[in-house]
Amino acid sequence: MPVVGMCKLCREPSELLESHIIPRFVFAWMKRTSSTGFLRNGRNPNQRQQDGLKTYLLCAACESRLNAWETPFAAHVFLPFHEQEQIVLPYDDWLLKLCVSVSWRVLTYLRDLGHTAEMEVDFGGDVDAALATWAAFLLGQRLDTAPFQQNLVPLGSIKCSNGDLPANVQRYLMRATEIDRIWTKQSAFTFAKMGRLALIGFIREPEAALWEGTQVAQSNGILSPRALAVPDWFLKYLFVDRPERLAERQRTMSVKQRERIDQSQRNDPERVLRSETLQAFVEDERLKESRLR
Repeated sequence: MPVVGMCKLCREPSELLESHIIPRFVFAWMKRTSSTGFLRNGRNPNQRQQDGLKTYLLCAACESRLNAWETPFAAHVFLPFHEQEQIVLPYDDWLLKLCVSVSWRVLTYLRDLGHTAEMEVDFGGDVDAALATWAAFLLGQRLDTAPFQQNLVPLGSIKCSNGDLPANVQRYLMRATEIDRIWTKQSAFTFAKMGRLALIGFIREPEAALWEGTQVAQSNGILSPRALAVPDWFLKYLFVDRPERLAERQRTMSVKQRERIDQSQRNDPERVLRSETLQAFVEDERLKESRLR
């Protein structure tokens, strides 16, 4: 049956569509490059899935508006970076629009579920302002998003480490896709990890100068090798806290589901050998061995 309600973006009553919180093509890439051809949600690792997180969020017109920015992002940034190993990636104004659309969807979805309540004790007004600013930008009612900027951080395997990182850190950095909200005593953010790209949307950040080389430009620019700087707490969040959380959830997977994964891999060993799942595992083993030397 059709779902009728108020579109979260244009605020008009309409028939609502199931909208992806993270764009569909990210999950298509994950499936295509996995060792089994299936997805597993970190919240429920015992259930195989064919697609990523969706919810009834937008009317057809707003869904079409957001989808228009996903196409150039996939063609000119995401796929060249992930599949063709391109590291110099020119972009136009569609990149900021895509990033804002993802941060807006993440914050809207998590707020509707009540997952931002604790953060909003200190940052409720900032959440309201960020959502309103991002929505107005997406609807063409304003030209900028200041001070609620978007920061895109490219990721890859770690070549070496002097610290004690989680055993699955490479698998997290190279393969995981997830959403979250983050806050400290003085700052608040949205977080969307799309494979090897981490998107951070500012809700409140009085120390924006700590983020260097990550801000998405309003009009056009180039994503390329450069000196990046992010706060120390974010490095710990990305390299330690999130991999550990992923590992904890994966430990809840049943014996039956582990056997299903093993069987899928035995049925198609060629797929396993060319998969990025195996590549990420090999990178974890290499990093572990380098720390033992």
